[in-house]
Amino acid sequence: ALGDFRYSRAQIDLQIATASWKQRAGRGRLAGLAYRFERRRYNSEFRERNAGLHQGELSLDWNRLPRRGDVGLHAGYRASKAQATDGDEVGGVRDDDDLSYHGLVAGIDGRMEFTRTGPWRLGGDLGYLMETRRYESKLTTDRYHFDRNDVLHAVEVGLRIGYRPHWTMRGSFRFQDNAAHLGTSAPPTSDSGNYRVKQVGLAIEWSGDLWQRSPESEEGNP
Repeated sequence: ALGDFRYSRAQIDLQIATASWKQRAGRGRLAGLAYRFERRRYNSEFRERNAGLHQGELSLDWNRLPRRGDVGLHAGYRASKAQATDGDEVGGVRDDDDLSYHGLVAGIDGRMEFTRTGPWRLGGDLGYLMETRRYESKLTTDRYHFDRNDVLHAVEVGLRIGYRPHWTMRGSFRFQDNAAHLGTSAPPTSDSGNYRVKQVGLAIEWSGDLWQRSPESEEGNP
């Protein structure tokens, strides 16, 4: 059975709940508050990774800029608590990796319209995101999480074409770089956790009213 577990693939069940609130904070400004909870459950072979994450954010948006532009800032804090045990400890001594962490999250994003001709619209957007992770493992034998700190930087640029009133197409490019600083118990030549991702995306959207009451029918109702 141990051999089967060793080569099993991790499968995850992710549940997310969010709540947010925004309030006008002067002319052309919106202040916001957001909360996010994530519940992660893995298959039994990886149950030590089961975790719950709490994240809170504050935001401030300027939405009356030239060329129908807007700029937003957001910053917050998050903490993820992992189960860190699979139930097979000997004498109550933990021997599993602990993926618990806490850290900051912050970013800035903006968008504007470049030009419009008849029903056509052309615009763009640009965003930057920074995340930190301070892992909380207390086991010196947990070589890849003990005394580990990660910093992630991500940049995304997008180009949007719209054909009013229903169609929009957006192409995007995203680049992210994660730098992992491992503790002294990690192998000297290890670069585990360092990675770079380049992602290209294309989204096509249609929006419109599927049903709308006529003004005459509304006036006829009490």
